[in-house]
Amino acid sequence: MKALVFLMATAFLVGYKNASGNSNRSSNKIPSLNGIELAGTMWNCVVAEGCVDYFNFLPDSDFVSYCCEADYKCFGKFYVKNDTLFIYETSNDIELTEKDCFYGLENCMYKMIYDSGKLKFVEKWDYSKKDNRWNKSDYTFRENYVFERHK
Repeated sequence: MKALVFLMATAFLVGYKNASGNSNRSSNKIPSLNGIELAGTMWNCVVAEGCVDYFNFLPDSDFVSYCCEADYKCFGKFYVKNDTLFIYETSNDIELTEKDCFYGLENCMYKMIYDSGKLKFVEKWDYSKKDNRWNKSDYTFRENYVFERHK
């Protein structure tokens, strides 16, 4: 089932990319966002004192993210299209029910932008197993939930 969802997400992302015109991503180019190469960088968001969420962007367009409040990691793929960062979560390190899904978990996609030196969420998409499609979420991100480059 996870393989099917991953294939559908890939088809969605490719379809979005093709419908939107040319991409700045190529097979031999490291994804960059407004000139910043993301592979090998880590971005943090201080949620509370002693509690930090992060994105660690790895080679081959992989990433690891951590949610401090829920104490779990998510894993997935990312790509850049023009000035937008697309995040696709493929798995996590814990099993939670859908009602526990607060920050992503698997089968979620996000759009982020780079603004004033920070990464900021702008959209969330959830995969509906019932409808077998991606649906734009009405989730509202906190204005101060932004990620600054750590390394």
